[in-house]
Amino acid sequence: MQEDKYQIIVSLTSWKDRINELTLPKVLFRLFRQETNIQYKVVMVLSEEEFPLKEKELPKELVLFNKTIDNFEILWTYKNTKALKKLNPTIDKYPNLPIITLDDDMLIEKNIIDIFYKEYLINPKLVLSSDAR
Repeated sequence: MQEDKYQIIVSLTSWKDRINELTLPKVLFRLFRQETNIQYKVVMVLSEEEFPLKEKELPKELVLFNKTIDNFEILWTYKNTKALKKLNPTIDKYPNLPIITLDDDMLIEKNIIDIFYKEYLINPKLVLSSDAR
């Protein structure tokens, strides 16, 4: 199973009004340039309800990432459950891996995966967050 290849999943989502902003590619580039030895996969969860034409409605960079970067996946879900869509479908697909959820408009630290993974190893049953409201 592909799940055995990764130690952690990083999940994020976007929406129609934001997906074409310049922040999303910056967030993704920072994710792919993490300073870590941890094997991770980035999962972008998008709603078919919001993007009925799927890839045809996405920025070309995102489609290119999906085709060329091994540890990147666009995960389609039908229902647009807003912010929850970055977690629930990811848990369903990767139930045995820890999941970090990030926002598509917040630039992240270059070692965010290490930070969260180390905390997960210490406290595997806790929900960890850098900014919860």
